[in-house]
Amino acid sequence: MKKERLILAFVAIAAGLIAASSIFYFYQNQRASSIFPQLPSPASPSATNGRSLLEISSPPDGLVTDSKTVEVAGKSQPKALIVINTNSSDYIITAQDDGSFAQKITLSDLENIIGITAYTENGSSETQELLIVYNTEEF
Repeated sequence: MKKERLILAFVAIAAGLIAASSIFYFYQNQRASSIFPQLPSPASPSATNGRSLLEISSPPDGLVTDSKTVEVAGKSQPKALIVINTNSSDYIITAQDDGSFAQKITLSDLENIIGITAYTENGSSETQELLIVYNTEEF
């Protein structure tokens, strides 16, 4: 009789854990989808009117600077969603009506890999990476 109760208690605890885990999983999925809107799925970069979706005008790739902040600027499609990822922060901005965008970012010490992605309304995207080195030592 004690053995049966022990088995029954084990089965009840296992069923409770499975039910609680399932409820938690579905709650987290619904919560995450309401907090973070669904971005368009990355499509292959396509040129429009003979130009790429993303053109970075500043800063140049491989820049070595003693300034803690730099401005990332460039051109994309009008009203494109621009996502800038740095070592320490993420920035989300919208391109102007003419496609231009600019965002000041804060650099981490030494190497900074900056990822810039443009998402257009039709679901196309293009990503570029820049390497910027922040160093205050004199050579």
